[in-house]
Amino acid sequence: MEELDKTIVAPKLLASIREDVDIKENDGSVSISMDVSPVFSYALCMNKTHLIKELSVENTLDKDIYDLRIKIKADNDLIEPYIEDIFILNAGQTYKTRPKLFVHPTKLLEMNEMTECLLKFTVMYKDKEVAVRYDRIQVLAYSEIPESYVGDSRILAAFVLPNNPAVEIIRQEATEYLKREDFNGDPSFSGYQGSAECVPKRVQNMAAALFYAIRKKNIVYSEPPASYEDEINGNRLIMQKVRFPDEILNTRFGTCMDMTLLYAACLEMPMIQLGGTRA
Repeated sequence: MEELDKTIVAPKLLASIREDVDIKENDGSVSISMDVSPVFSYALCMNKTHLIKELSVENTLDKDIYDLRIKIKADNDLIEPYIEDIFILNAGQTYKTRPKLFVHPTKLLEMNEMTECLLKFTVMYKDKEVAVRYDRIQVLAYSEIPESYVGDSRILAAFVLPNNPAVEIIRQEATEYLKREDFNGDPSFSGYQGSAECVPKRVQNMAAALFYAIRKKNIVYSEPPASYEDEINGNRLIMQKVRFPDEILNTRFGTCMDMTLLYAACLEMPMIQLGGTRA
């Protein structure tokens, strides 16, 4: 018996079971819906937060639809265009996905002021736009954090900057405290090196010296820099700007959160860890 050539039979068989569907642009045969984060930023990007939580494409017809294509495009170059193909969407069924959009972190890092980004969501069928939706997001400045994330340690960690030049200034001044006899006279920042008996006290001394060096700067409490409030898609959003270590030292102003992040940066510089098995 002659063996069938699968490269010929398979496409012919597939073509025989497919049925073209007459769909006009935006006639409701295919609908698209999405759950999009109203804000995005460098900190959220670094924590792998999904910009699109879920996207759904529904076939409202009583026929299967083949070869649909989802396209997502932004009105700027912060976000790369996205394409996802749906081989078959059965009659009356809904296709759900979580698109992983690539947002350029370097461009987010350059953001000094908040900007708006418009996303276009399109479902294509035979080169026609059969469903189109738009959604807008606020892309935050690098120094901004949504109020809803203020208590999220993962997001706050992105604002801890141990390599900021101001942290080195504080470290140098902290060595003067470590040289004192009541600090055991050792000016080095050695992290957790040393004998098990000496390390706990040594770590306490380093943390205390950094605290005193910060306190010596006489930083005064002040409200955060001009922030922003808006309502997006029915959500009330408040964004707060964070002062970085160099700005705190230059202006001598800071909020409670600013000072917490400054101290965390100073502790991270000598590898002092907060929480877990460290102190």
